[in-house]
Amino acid sequence: TGPEIAETIELPPALEKCWHVRGYYGSLSHNVKAVYQRYLGWFDGNPAHLWEHPPVESAVRYVDCMGGADAVIAKARDYAGAGDLRFAATLLNHVVFADASNATARAELAGVYRRLGHGAENGPWRNFYLMGAKELEEGAGTIALETTSPEMAMALTVEQ
Repeated sequence: TGPEIAETIELPPALEKCWHVRGYYGSLSHNVKAVYQRYLGWFDGNPAHLWEHPPVESAVRYVDCMGGADAVIAKARDYAGAGDLRFAATLLNHVVFADASNATARAELAGVYRRLGHGAENGPWRNFYLMGAKELEEGAGTIALETTSPEMAMALTVEQ
């Protein structure tokens, strides 16, 4: 599958040593998944993935199966403490999706995202992690759009 290929693929030694193919913008993992998605699509052949629940519904069930939010948060702390930030983020993400008002889960996930962001070599991943942490702590920001300017009106067709 795309994630499995992305986890195992390595550049040839000659390319690995070149500065211009480093993951400063994007990453080998990200790009491999994109190529897979384009040519082979989202379905990996596993029937269990044909009709999965959406994120919130799945999260509620996962958190229930794992013994509740407190148990999941405790396990996520263990994984984060052991350096497995990826899985800690996955666990905490389930708790936040299951209950967006859980302040402890939001704070723990923000901390994990911040650590992942500070360790990310490529800019987009760093920005996603750090913005995710900020939104968990402060809420999603709003952007005021000025749509009444003459320039905006001139750019629109009559139908628009």
